Amino acid sequence: MDSNNSKKNPKLSIGLPVYNGEEFLEKKIESILSQTFSDYELIISDNNSTDSTNKICEQFLNKDKRIKYFRQKQNMGANWNFNFVLSEANAPFFLWVGVNDKISEKFLEKNMNVLESDQSIVGSISKVKPLENIKNLPTENNVDLFFQKIIKKSRSLKTIDSLPIFGTYEDKVRFYLKNSTCQLIYGIFRTNELKESIVKNSFIGNDWATMIKILKFGNFHIVEEDIMYEHMEGLSSKGILSISKLYGHKNLDLIFPWYQFTKWYLNNFKIKYFLKNLDYFAQLNLEGVFSLSIDKLQNFFNKILKR
Repeated sequence: MDSNNSKKNPKLSIGLPVYNGEEFLEKKIESILSQTFSDYELIISDNNSTDSTNKICEQFLNKDKRIKYFRQKQNMGANWNFNFVLSEANAPFFLWVGVNDKISEKFLEKNMNVLESDQSIVGSISKVKPLENIKNLPTENNVDLFFQKIIKKSRSLKTIDSLPIFGTYEDKVRFYLKNSTCQLIYGIFRTNELKESIVKNSFIGNDWATMIKILKFGNFHIVEEDIMYEHMEGLSSKGILSISKLYGHKNLDLIFPWYQFTKWYLNNFKIKYFLKNLDYFAQLNLEGVFSLSIDKLQNFFNKILKR
């Protein structure tokens, strides 16, 4: 570990897990350092990158004492890396940031104001908008381009903007599941509550499971006038098969990508609560099978073309 952080008690810990992020990393760190709220520590965990990520981090480490930099000796996997930066957090509030997403300069200030002024709120984020065309994905042929468009179109049918969540715990869980506001995991949370809620098991939807657990501790707030921009061509654009393998799915999990998340929910809630959300889980698993079929078709046509 390389560390240059002399401030012991910041209000906010920011976790930046990264692997081969040289294309976006410099601008991402600069955007964090230019925030109007400055009482934070920035924890960067480099998952043994093979590009210039290490060099970029070292340069910033020498410029700002709020930065902590860890370079892992081997790639431990994306899920492990996200958990690691949280485990290193020392502040009462915590924020995960993606290397290729963007936040406005007042993102930290406005969300921290909300959390510090209202104890009933466990997490807060701004409105979320799509950020497209920041990277031109290479395609081997027209088949890849065609299926990329299908994936992109299917994502456009989902809820992208962030939505507030409040009410009874049962109502909050139902609302979260039905609206699939998965971007909320990139909001600012109360650290102790987040650490108690984190689901460390590696499966597709483990971030949703974490969100479901943390909603026990309070409501989720949305700052209406500030903006986060989500990269639309990140991990979720790679296809469900690639994502499943990244999470270590095997056998039945590859056929039904959302099986583990469904199983987790069944194990953590009474059967009556599962039945109340049966429509959601039926649709989710059908969508998973459909997405898998799209991936299989893409691989099939690519093999034909190679022949």
